[in-house]
Amino acid sequence: MEKKDKPGRAGRIVRNTVVSVVVLAAVLGLGVVVQHGTWGEPPAPSASEQKQAAFAEQSGQLARSIRALPGPQSTRLAPLSALLQNQADALQVPGGGPSTSAPQVSPSGTTSASASADSLGSADSLVKDAYASAGQLLAQAGTEERGAMARLYTSAAAARFAAVGPFLEGTPARPAVQPVSVPNGVCSGESTAPTSSSVSASPTNSATSMSERAVTSARSVLRSAQHLDYLYQVAVAQQSGPDDDALSADLKTLQGLAEQAQSWLLSACQERTAAEPGYILPSGFAASPDKTLGSAEAELAVSALDLVAYSDGDLRRWAMSVFLGASARSGSWNVTLPGAPVLPGIAMPATPTPDAPTPGATATTATTATTATTATTATTAGSTPSPTGRAS
Repeated sequence: MEKKDKPGRAGRIVRNTVVSVVVLAAVLGLGVVVQHGTWGEPPAPSASEQKQAAFAEQSGQLARSIRALPGPQSTRLAPLSALLQNQADALQVPGGGPSTSAPQVSPSGTTSASASADSLGSADSLVKDAYASAGQLLAQAGTEERGAMARLYTSAAAARFAAVGPFLEGTPARPAVQPVSVPNGVCSGESTAPTSSSVSASPTNSATSMSERAVTSARSVLRSAQHLDYLYQVAVAQQSGPDDDALSADLKTLQGLAEQAQSWLLSACQERTAAEPGYILPSGFAASPDKTLGSAEAELAVSALDLVAYSDGDLRRWAMSVFLGASARSGSWNVTLPGAPVLPGIAMPATPTPDAPTPGATATTATTATTATTATTATTAGSTPSPTGRAS
């Protein structure tokens, strides 16, 4: 009997030991899970993601409020409502994102915890709220830690300014981006005479730090500005009508932008980029330069928007200002940016990453350098009426 009982006791001991080890492992594993906070809980959203979710909710709420207006008012603002709803979808945080209270905006651009009855029931108030929300998007873009989202916010803001423009007579098309100091184009902080700038009255001479992608984008902005400088010079030389003043003003703007882009690159210790001696222009440029000018402005806008994603600080804010100006001028020539009207300059999907800009967003132009004399001769043949089709 004793020989038969010994194997039974040994088996029980083994089984009890195994069970004890399993229980101990489970307890230790649970302790690790609880200690690291991964017991079925998603990681806490970052501050930037919370703001993104708030902007998405705010956009959707504005769209819903417009749709809730009485019939005629809702119909009149239907394009704005559709734009806001599409932007709300594009601004959603991947994976559902955190649920936060959307910041409500007043016409002055200040925020409050909840919308007032007037802003929910008045078409004019809702339009002003949409305008103010665009300013909030720009403010966030200037300090956003994620370059791709800075690009998205800037594009969305430009679209909103364009959408509310027809409903806000006497209101500026867009508020100015915070003024920036443009470097004077000297590497290593050497002292020299300041570079002229229409953006800042106080150029700096400190060396600028730019990533390789930022340098590439800045060069693209510079080449586009130089191209436009040439195009506007030819257009101004041919015009003698009511559009002459507007063309001259645009020419002065583009000349300033080219100087500033050159300064940014030189201050980052990059080689100077010389302008092409000339460009071959379309045969119809003399009669109707609007399409060529608008397309070139669209290229400048897309290049500047890429630079927004790859930069920060003053350089990013400068790029934002360049984008807003170029996108508005391209629109005045009736040329639409890729991704418009929802996210001008960004082809869908609307969530590009800084390391890989959205495919198809960057437009290119096949321009062939030639002598200035040849290019000018090619564009002066035929009549030279004032440009047609430019929106006021």
